[in-house]
Amino acid sequence: MASFNFRRVFFLTQKVFLLALSMVCIQCARTPIKKAENALRESAPPQVLDDIADLREDLRSYLQSMPKTFQEQTFTYRQTTWSGKEVLQAYQNFLAFLDSYPDLKQTNAYLNDHFKFYEVYGSKAWGDVFVTGYFEPLYQGRRKAKAPYLAPARKLPEDLVWLNLRDFAEEHPQLSPHFDYLVKKEKGPRLLRGRLVEQRVVPYPSREEITKNGVNHKDVIVWLDPIDHFFLQIQGSGTVQLDNGEEFTLAYAGQNGHDYVAIGRFLTDQIPLKEMTATKIDEYLRGLSAEELQQLLNKNPSYVFFQKREGRPLTSQGTPVIDGRSIATDSHFFPKGLLAYLDLEIEKAEIKIQRIVFNQDSGGAINGPGRVDLFWGRGKEAGRLAGLTKDRGKLWFLLPRKDL
Repeated sequence: MASFNFRRVFFLTQKVFLLALSMVCIQCARTPIKKAENALRESAPPQVLDDIADLREDLRSYLQSMPKTFQEQTFTYRQTTWSGKEVLQAYQNFLAFLDSYPDLKQTNAYLNDHFKFYEVYGSKAWGDVFVTGYFEPLYQGRRKAKAPYLAPARKLPEDLVWLNLRDFAEEHPQLSPHFDYLVKKEKGPRLLRGRLVEQRVVPYPSREEITKNGVNHKDVIVWLDPIDHFFLQIQGSGTVQLDNGEEFTLAYAGQNGHDYVAIGRFLTDQIPLKEMTATKIDEYLRGLSAEELQQLLNKNPSYVFFQKREGRPLTSQGTPVIDGRSIATDSHFFPKGLLAYLDLEIEKAEIKIQRIVFNQDSGGAINGPGRVDLFWGRGKEAGRLAGLTKDRGKLWFLLPRKDL
């Protein structure tokens, strides 16, 4: 969860709160980088091990859903630039090759002849990433508020407005010193979210303020359990089932502009850090009174709004999730759409993953060039595996060779 639009499509990760805490420790061991162009460097190619039949069909589905905007992008790393059009063509050529039913040896030869592997800057060293898992849960909801379904999943408010800082920086050169990071393509805010008050744009209310302001029922899509609603906002998207059996997806529509704060950091006195999982947090939250629960949830000022849609949840790229292949990364360093190769061993599940993955998603806790979230699918088993995924792995991105 994504984004989790999931667009930050942020599907629920079983370790999502621990992730944010872990990030502090993980990244302090490595000098941070600001420029996206420094996030990759050419590497010796790994030995790709994958299920070719599954890869062929998953890649076909992915490329068929690729948005047209992908071709309008450019990807620049280490003074080399690729257009989205040439990258997409290279991926389509790879799919055509897979349609010839090659074996693994032939597949590796093709990849080495037509692509270069670029290892990520990483957390502790080049190539090193901290990998967690997310999945598509199923929540119960109701059309009308009735205990325990008392939390409204809301539509995007009409008074929520966006300010694109790049537009203002380009229009007013005197502002450029303050927005220099935009020109240098460094990390920093691109959009500000707020609302209009007497023709003035002011910050949008926080979670606490939104909750205290009450509910406009025309803005409510469905009523959920408050704790389920909170987790759904973290993941950014999920499936809701009504009491009549009807199911639909709540997809990310927007956010109030406040930074995400992991409430797990406030629970270390109640839950040992090594045991800090979404399941443990859920159990603790359900033991609180309604007032205590809201006070704790308010420590995360970020608030997510939804839209109702049919079909599977979409990633922040706007493409459907693909079980076992969709990954979420920091969009500043790794723009959406690229193929990557993930080498990961999940110790607690005794599973080895060596497969090509699709960089489709982003997430509130997925920050920096050394963080990856792997999508496991839908249901309890996917949730179990997502909860067990908290391991170090290796990640390379695949970009077309320029020397052909």
